[in-house]
Amino acid sequence: MKHIFLLVLSIAIHGIALSQTEAFGKVSRADLEQKKSALDPDAEAEVIFESQEAELLFFNGEVEILLKRHERIKVFTEKGLDRANIKLSYRPRNGGEAITKLEAATYNLDASGQVEIVKLDKQSIYDKKIDNRYSSQTFTMPGVKTGSVFEFKYILRRKFFNFEDWAFQRDIPVRYSYCSLDYPQEFLFTPLFQTSLPYSVNKKVSGVREKLTMSMKDLPGLDEEPYISSTEDYIQRVSFRINGFNNGVTSIDLAATWPKIIRELMEDEDFGTQLSRNIPRTSELDQVLSGVNTPEDRMKVVHQYVRSQMTWDQQYSIWALDGVRQAWAKKKGNSGEINLIL
Repeated sequence: MKHIFLLVLSIAIHGIALSQTEAFGKVSRADLEQKKSALDPDAEAEVIFESQEAELLFFNGEVEILLKRHERIKVFTEKGLDRANIKLSYRPRNGGEAITKLEAATYNLDASGQVEIVKLDKQSIYDKKIDNRYSSQTFTMPGVKTGSVFEFKYILRRKFFNFEDWAFQRDIPVRYSYCSLDYPQEFLFTPLFQTSLPYSVNKKVSGVREKLTMSMKDLPGLDEEPYISSTEDYIQRVSFRINGFNNGVTSIDLAATWPKIIRELMEDEDFGTQLSRNIPRTSELDQVLSGVNTPEDRMKVVHQYVRSQMTWDQQYSIWALDGVRQAWAKKKGNSGEINLIL
């Protein structure tokens, strides 16, 4: 981080002033009275503010990451009401992640022009297991109608070392978006920007910690369009490359390499270890294979046999979330399970 960040900062890229963190509940009357997005008059909704403040804690050789997230949205049309259905995914397996301190509220102007606040009842939050890796907390923002502003915030506590990309841009306009990373100076990070619009980077050193803040503002919505394979290729975002740890005594290389990624995948219980699971052979397959000698031809026979036996559940994944044996028994699975069965 120290080489690339200093270069980026030294050329003082794109002077966007960083704003202070928006306080929960401090919704302006102007936002409540707003009828259309200044960024796109036809937009169904607009992100007023979105943030993630990541704090990396390291003690006794253990890593914990706190991700403080806050989002505020303005609804303009009936179509935009679907934005009030919130789904927060997390990975609880082995205590890996947990969602805490969730708060949410909706703001409207009543007939007399007074601000009406409806807070989310914690009993309306549903925690559901999605699969072996993921769970979700889902809820619908209360009292949302056209003209509403709603917001929610929460903390995601993470026990493993991972930082996802931060997408500044959405499918609806974004007025302001920022992410920050607060970490001990012993860790070395490199931010990788995929942007074509102005962004701001700010670095602050306090004692033995550093804080990097990145922001963008006034971003148009990015819709799905014909012949675009993936909108993620075009969304304004930043990713974080973890290079290593160096405290002057101990130096650890944390950079991802293909051999390291392969080793981790092969040791994962939802991927590599599935290859050692015994899938019961059938007499039908044995009979067909008995007259086939070359490895290539045998491969083709197995491929066609699996295709005839398995039904895809329309879920893309590299993981065998239910395990290859269970997927084979059901004759149905996601893309990862079918590939590993092959």
